[in-house]
Parts: sequence; C-alpha cells; structure tokens
Amino acid sequence: EQLKRDILAAVAGTSCGVRADGITRGEVEALLAKLEASNPTPEPAISAGMDGDWAVAYTDAPPPSNGVLGPFTGRAFQNIDLQAGEYENLLKVGGIEQPWLTASLMAGWEVLDGSTWRVLFRDLTIRIFGLRLLRREFQETT
Repeated sequence: EQLKRDILAAVAGTSCGVRADGITRGEVEALLAKLEASNPTPEPAISAGMDGDWAVAYTDAPPPSNGVLGPFTGRAFQNIDLQAGEYENLLKVGGIEQPWLTASLMAGWEVLDGSTWRVLFRDLTIRIFGLRLLRREFQETT
C-alpha cells in the first residue's frame, strides 16, 4: 500500500503525466516497475482483475488517451470488457457525469503472453454535447 501511495504522490500535479518532466517520468517508471514486480497475479493479461472501468492517474500515451484533445484537457478512463474482448480509452472534457466533449478510442487485443497485450485499435469517435462529430476507423494493423 505504501508503494501505491508513493506512486500517487509522484504523479500528483502532472496532469496524468502530460506535464511530467524527465526526472518525474524516471521516478514514476521506477516506482511502476516495483509495483509490477510485486504483482502476485501470475498472468495479469488474462486475469479477471483487468475487467472493469479505470480512471487513469498517469500515462505516457499520446492524445487522447492521456486526457488531451487539441487545446482541451479532461479526464482519461480505460474501460475493459474481457468477455466482449473490448477495450476503450475514453476522454471526458467538461465534467465526468455530463461532459460536453468526449473522445472514445475503441480497441480489441491479442494476448502475446501472460503479461502482455497487443492492442488493436478499431476506431475513434469524437462527440460534442452527445452528437457525433467524427468517427474514424483504423486499419486492422493499427
């Protein structure tokens, strides 16, 4: 539990990693490596514990998965449905319950080994006030 608190303290003020400098990124990566090494789950890539909706506290992923879309910054979430084989990176701007802007990056995955997924992006949908502004499908190799 102390390690988790240390990670949250290290990422505080970084806007989910967007504003993290090189030193902070190094500290966070070292703490995350310790957390991964202490994971008691033998094969996390296929664990039922992956299933669910997650608020992103830190990422080094590009927009919109990091909470940024153009000039707008919001909250990033990951929604994983193991049974359906679906993975969503979701950005909400302007409030979590009623955002005025959302970006949804849908994907599936293939399990490479017990601890690694290869994410296969399917499409990106951007909505303003609930109305679809854009939908872009990706090639299967993306």
